Amino acid sequence: MRKSGFFPRLALVNLLRNGRYYGPYLISCGGTAAMFYILRYLTESDIVASVRGAAYLQSLMYLGCIVVALFSGVLLPYANSFAMKRRQRELGLYNILGLEKRHIALLCLWETLYCALTSIAGAIAAAILLSKLTLLLLLQIARLPVEFGFEISSRGIADTAALFAALFALTLVRNLIRIGRSRPVELLRSASAG
Repeated sequence: MRKSGFFPRLALVNLLRNGRYYGPYLISCGGTAAMFYILRYLTESDIVASVRGAAYLQSLMYLGCIVVALFSGVLLPYANSFAMKRRQRELGLYNILGLEKRHIALLCLWETLYCALTSIAGAIAAAILLSKLTLLLLLQIARLPVEFGFEISSRGIADTAALFAALFALTLVRNLIRIGRSRPVELLRSASAG
């Protein structure tokens, strides 16, 4: 087996095997990323800009973007720490079986990369489909004429990808610091700790 493909494959197997921990994590990441994109899309939509009181509505949507970004900055590290806490024993076992901390860090890097790509790409794809429905609902609530057409906000995609890539990078750094400070015996006994 080639050494370069070992850690990406092991990371994928770990994510699939620990799906009950990473499933809620990926759903929460994807849900908040989709909400952020939809609000960003509505902020820049030409249809929203053409309605009466558009400046007020767009500033409200922009405020919603900030709130979702702050909420994501709290939710993602918390959900990640929940998933990593359940896996401490497994990481300690890897360390005792011969993997050095740098190997475990490489494994965490690949896991984070897979999680980031899956949740960001899935969230943007789902949000693109839901953004038109949200816009139609907003126009229906405001009793405005519905315009047909479909548009994709490239700036919304870029902002969403940048924000959540940064959040995943921060969670990776936090995980690497936690792994660097821990000892294998502590990781193995973490299941019995409070």
